[in-house]
Amino acid sequence: MDIRIGSRSQPETEVLIVKRKVIAIGLDSAPRELLSEWMANGHLPNLKRLRGQGGWADLKGVPFGVAEASWTVLWTGCHARTHGYWSQLDYLPERYGAAWHYTYDYQEFPPFYALGPSRRVCAFDIPQVQLSDAVNGYQVLAYGAHSPQTARVSRPADLLDRVIEQHGDHPAILNDFARIWRADSLKSLHKRLVTGAERRGAICRDLLREDDWDLFLTVFGEVHSGGHHFWHLNQPDHPWYQYPASIKEDLMLDTARAVDRAVGTVLDAADENTAVVAFSQEGLAPNNLDIPSMAFLPELLYRMNFPGKTCLDGTASPTNAPVPPEIRFPISLGWTRDIWARRSDDSALRRVLRHALPMEMAQKVLRVIGDDPDGLDYPKNHDCYIQVPLWYSKFWPQMKAFALPSFGDGYVRLNLKGREPNGIVHPDDYDAVCDEVAEAILALRNPRTGRPLAADVIRPRSGPFEDDAKAHPADLGVLWHAEPADIAEHPRHGRIGPFPHRRSGGHNDHAFMIVRAPGIAPGSNLADGHTVDVSATILDLMGLPLTGNRDGRSLLPRHVTSSVVA
Repeated sequence: MDIRIGSRSQPETEVLIVKRKVIAIGLDSAPRELLSEWMANGHLPNLKRLRGQGGWADLKGVPFGVAEASWTVLWTGCHARTHGYWSQLDYLPERYGAAWHYTYDYQEFPPFYALGPSRRVCAFDIPQVQLSDAVNGYQVLAYGAHSPQTARVSRPADLLDRVIEQHGDHPAILNDFARIWRADSLKSLHKRLVTGAERRGAICRDLLREDDWDLFLTVFGEVHSGGHHFWHLNQPDHPWYQYPASIKEDLMLDTARAVDRAVGTVLDAADENTAVVAFSQEGLAPNNLDIPSMAFLPELLYRMNFPGKTCLDGTASPTNAPVPPEIRFPISLGWTRDIWARRSDDSALRRVLRHALPMEMAQKVLRVIGDDPDGLDYPKNHDCYIQVPLWYSKFWPQMKAFALPSFGDGYVRLNLKGREPNGIVHPDDYDAVCDEVAEAILALRNPRTGRPLAADVIRPRSGPFEDDAKAHPADLGVLWHAEPADIAEHPRHGRIGPFPHRRSGGHNDHAFMIVRAPGIAPGSNLADGHTVDVSATILDLMGLPLTGNRDGRSLLPRHVTSSVVA
């Protein structure tokens, strides 16, 4: 029977659709440009082999909220505006707060690989999904994924335990972080990631042998974790390049090599009739997100609302003083604790206590001598305590605009009458206040370079009272320039910082896909697309449509046909 390939595209010819097996390998946040360079230089021979045998597509990732919504976009084949999942954190307007959301519920738009009883599927260690009743086969969640956002579970229920018993646990599960200023911490993380990649490759090889899978899907998260913490050891343009000096190895490249070896194990297990897809959902870049979104933005908005006051280190008014040196060794045990210790305070004694004592001990002492009632609140018992913007939440009812918690781009919410419980911005002034806040953000500069911090300020909502439950909660979105910054300066509101870097690697929207299948010319280039198209392309290879009003389209050339697999 002659039918058309794909559900959204318009092919030029009619072709025969039959069953094809696919192995799909996710390379979580693999840096597209660096990956191409490493392959060209022979550092990643297995990925280079795959690239030489198939076609390459540059993909555009999620343009706003890239670090938070990208996996959900890829698994559903829907843009964030379609499925409504923007972040792992929900803003709670009724109490000026936030709470963990974890994963999308996948009720309206199930994951694309939930193919029902007619297809055998193995989905191993897929991040930010939930178990699906519509998967006929194996599912393993949170074996070693970066930010899995789910419990450690499997179907069959004993599968995860069996995998761990046979191959060992992933040593970096929920422990894939390091203090980037400490050599011992970085080397320990590197060892965990390399070991985890090796075990993942062996597990995939064995699972591939257990059944005649129509789709085998897995994700390597080690490059993501390594990129966050090893970027400055690899990239000369990072302010912390080759710091600490005692580390001579390129830990980021070495982690990628370990993943490449494991990918080679998977490729060697594939027969010639099986199509192979390798993809990323986003890219890696210098970390231009953590400090601007989690420290600069909430502090700037606080100073705009309370002129002359500060909550974090810096000056409340412009200064001609020399720019302070970078902080390369935080005063506390971690980045979040260090930022808390940099609270503004008129009391020299309280400042000394926060800097000199472990945080828990300092808090006990401050409760005795009396803490600053006008300072920030560190919500230690809150499940979002690492989010610095939430430390300002007690001030939100008195502010015209405030920063929402974020793991990526900057989010600003207006305190609007008729929408927020203590709204102070009249709806008639909504546009004017948005413009005022955007102008202030765009005026922020990095005093070390003189260049602006923000590339653009956008409006993700159609209006202040948009009642679409799938709309983003922010009234303004801030897209930061790629250059990392540890200090900010505003012509009216003074300096903010400096602060130590939390992670040296961040994210951009530079994703990719490689497809090896009969009919695709070796070493060719496919049409550019979006990460929302990955699922449609995989299903198209299998002779299946992406159903249910999804946004993705197949990127396969129209002359590519499926072949019979016994």
